[in-house]
Parts: sequence; structure tokens; C-alpha cells
Amino acid sequence: MGACLLEGLLKFLGCPKCGCGVELSDSYLKCRCCGRSFPIREGFPDFRVGECFKGVNTLQRILYNMYAPFYDVLESRLIKLYGVTEDSLREEVVSSMDIGGGDAVLEVSVGTCGNVPYFRRFTEGPIVGLDISEKMLSRCVENLGMWSVEDVYLVLGCGEYLPFKEGVFDRVLIGGAFTYFSDPRRALREAARVTRAGGFVVVYDQVTFIDRATGRDKLPVRVKPEGLELLSYRYLFGKLFYVAKFLKH
Repeated sequence: MGACLLEGLLKFLGCPKCGCGVELSDSYLKCRCCGRSFPIREGFPDFRVGECFKGVNTLQRILYNMYAPFYDVLESRLIKLYGVTEDSLREEVVSSMDIGGGDAVLEVSVGTCGNVPYFRRFTEGPIVGLDISEKMLSRCVENLGMWSVEDVYLVLGCGEYLPFKEGVFDRVLIGGAFTYFSDPRRALREAARVTRAGGFVVVYDQVTFIDRATGRDKLPVRVKPEGLELLSYRYLFGKLFYVAKFLKH
């Protein structure tokens, strides 16, 4: 990530532990309050604090680092087996966010940035993508260059400890990994924290037979924090996916 692009990201960044702003110091970022330092690895600010790797998050990072080179091709083929196109799924999900012309958008678990071009159709504002996997973010960079999508900020971190200030985003999407977070309740609370009043938090994920049988497809509804109002919950493509939309008060 270039210096100018990193400087543009600073207005959003906050310490994932204490919430204070951070400043650029040589080759790392430093919290203005608690003094914690965060390295810049391969161009990505790295805010993956120790708590990020509790529970299944460690395994998820390993798996997605291994999967990253094959992710786009295999996921596209897999979704076609369900009789759904990748384009139709992304259009449905992004349209539910009601993104406006200058909105600042965050995607948690951004993967290889597949949703980012769809965000850019609706906003000229800043787009930030966060993921726990450095290899997935590297694929993001390649894809964004291929798609000629510019001014997208990429950050290493986890959903449970978002490295952003309070109320800096208009729209937050948690994409396709919510069920597998170590602490989904905390992750949704964090998404609410970084969303401005009147903004939307949207969660979507794939639904398996086991998810429906155990009720895990309703997980975001069950762990909804105070301050978020459930506006809608709907299934897509014959209950293959769900989309939950919340309003931040």
C-alpha cells in the first residue's frame, strides 16, 4: 500500500484494543493513546492482535491462506453447481446495502474483493476491506488491478477486534464468514460500533442443511447487540443464502 493511500486510510483507523486513533511512524503504525505498535506487512497494515487468533480464527486463517490461489475459480464453479451465478448473488447482497453516492463502505472478511466492484457502482466514497488472511488480500490487489478499481484500502485484522474508530462507516458488510467467526456476537457488536447512526450493517452467509436444522442460519438475529435494529431477514435462491439487514441507532 502506497504512502498516499495509507495516509488516506488513517482517518478511519483506530487501535483494535483501546479505540484511539493511530499515527504513521516509519514502517509501522502506533496508537496515540496506549502506544501499541502495528506493523505494515507486504503493504498491509496488520492489526491482528493476539485475541484475533482465539478459537477457530487461527484455523480459518491457515485454510484461507492455502485456499487463496484457487479461491476465485473454485468458488465460481461451486456456486454454479447450485444453479446460481456469482454475479446474481453479489448484486442481491450489495443492493440490500442501499449504498449512496458518497458512502464509506467497509467489508469484513473481504476475501478476494469480489464485492468491491459492485460497491463502486454505487459510491465514489472510500471502500475498506478487512481480512484475517494475508494471502486473500494479496489476491485482492491482483484482482483490483485487473478490474481497474482504485482507491480501495486493505487491512489485516479480524471481525472481533476491528481496527477502526467509532462511527466512521456508512455501510458495513460482513460477507460469507460470519458463522465461522470465533465470536460472532462480538463481531456484530464491533460492526455496529464502527457504523454511524443511521447507517446499515448487512450480514450474509451460505446456508447448509445443518445450518437450517440447528438454527445457525439465524445466528446474526440471535446475537444482535443493542443499538442495532433488525430491518429485514431474507433467504436467497431457495434458502441457499441468507441476508440480514440492521439499522444502527
